[in-house]
Amino acid sequence: VALALLRGGMVRPREDKRRVTRPARFQIAMRHVQSFAQVCLAMHCEAKVRLGDMYAGYLVWAADSQLEPLLRSDFEFAMSDYIDIHGGGRLLSAYVGCRFRPEFILRMEEVRGVEVKKRLGMSLEQLLTGGDYGQRS
Repeated sequence: VALALLRGGMVRPREDKRRVTRPARFQIAMRHVQSFAQVCLAMHCEAKVRLGDMYAGYLVWAADSQLEPLLRSDFEFAMSDYIDIHGGGRLLSAYVGCRFRPEFILRMEEVRGVEVKKRLGMSLEQLLTGGDYGQRS
């Protein structure tokens, strides 16, 4: 299985004898999404989460899990597939059929508060460049 992943996908036989592969990137993205969803999401038919909020939540989870985050496009492709499998769907602006768990919402607010405090302490030059480049000794 590991060699198949490195070569570009897992071979999945179908009834009509054609071979279909799922690229290794998708397999990795799907593992991330499944773990993220188990910890952070609750499936609920009436709920929805905006696309940007879902990716922001994923970035918080990836940092907490000490994992290298996926590219947004890979994440969105895998998340759309995951939500679809579990009875939800993806609109242009939101994922329908899921919501963040309350304890994860608190974690996201905590991270957001730290980021706001950090940015309030930065100079205008640092904010425009996106880093701590202005501090030289």
